[in-house]
Amino acid sequence: MSDNRIAAATALTDLLQPETLAWSSGSSEPEKPPFHRAVVHQAAGILCGRHATPVDDALVRLKAYAFSHQRAIIDVARDVITGRLRLPQDAT
Repeated sequence: MSDNRIAAATALTDLLQPETLAWSSGSSEPEKPPFHRAVVHQAAGILCGRHATPVDDALVRLKAYAFSHQRAIIDVARDVITGRLRLPQDAT
């Protein structure tokens, strides 16, 4: 499996983990995820357009930026959407 596919799988796992844990705990209602998915995916779409990258890579970039700057992913996503934050392109 390539590094990109592993990163995409990791991001997907992190997105689904809260609901999966709620279901396995026997709760009748899955817990809400720690961030609003629509906002994160909208920001990922913006990054796809800016950097001509697949959506999985854009989600990983958002998550990596949030982690490395000790910020919540929802805050990073909102900043991307409003234009307050422009993630740099990867060095090639």
